[in-house]
Amino acid sequence: RFTFDATTRELREGDTRVHLSPKAFELLQLLLTRRPAVVGKADIFAHVWRDTFVSDANLSVAIAEIRQALG
Repeated sequence: RFTFDATTRELREGDTRVHLSPKAFELLQLLLTRRPAVVGKADIFAHVWRDTFVSDANLSVAIAEIRQALG
């Protein structure tokens, strides 16, 4: 039902582009790239937020955004 294109940085549902913030897109890309393996929180923070200190709430917000986009 969905098409994920890392090159164009687009998530599509059919012909409709689904909006994701840049961080939510990076998180989804990481999870898709590593599937079916579990990605630990430390790996997620290291990949998505790199050298920036953020709280666990940032991860929760990004996950909620992905869930809403995917329905």
